[in-house]
Amino acid sequence: MQHTVLVIDDQWSMQELARVVLQTAGYRVLLAGDTITGLVLARMEQPSLLILDYSLLSVSAGHLLDALHDDPKSAPLPIVFIINPGDDPGRARAAAPARSACLRKPFHPAVLLQLVDRLLVPRVGAGRRGVAQTRWGIQNVTAMHLEKQPPNSC
Repeated sequence: MQHTVLVIDDQWSMQELARVVLQTAGYRVLLAGDTITGLVLARMEQPSLLILDYSLLSVSAGHLLDALHDDPKSAPLPIVFIINPGDDPGRARAAAPARSACLRKPFHPAVLLQLVDRLLVPRVGAGRRGVAQTRWGIQNVTAMHLEKQPPNSC
């Protein structure tokens, strides 16, 4: 089964980074530049995971999270919050479902892939090997190596 990941971020570069990394790893990726489009896509496509720009929480992501939480089909949806340097992820912690994580910018693309893998395919001691090289130079990165580093959690 191919998992679908919905990326909601108002920066095209972040959308593109997530798209390239996750599609290379075999995920289906949907992109939205705002929370309204993201909510429509979430309801239509029922993604397996949501990647959400934390800065959108101050705009309208709270409504998005409430709407997703109220929908039984999307209520258990895991979320990766993308956090800007200097931001306090307190609101992300409060709004986060049980299966969620925070990733503070700047981050290595392989760490994003590791978090997505960890939230969607929980396996004890397993790691993704041989991540294909992209224009950001990810090559032969293993999630097992990255797991030795402290996780960026909410």
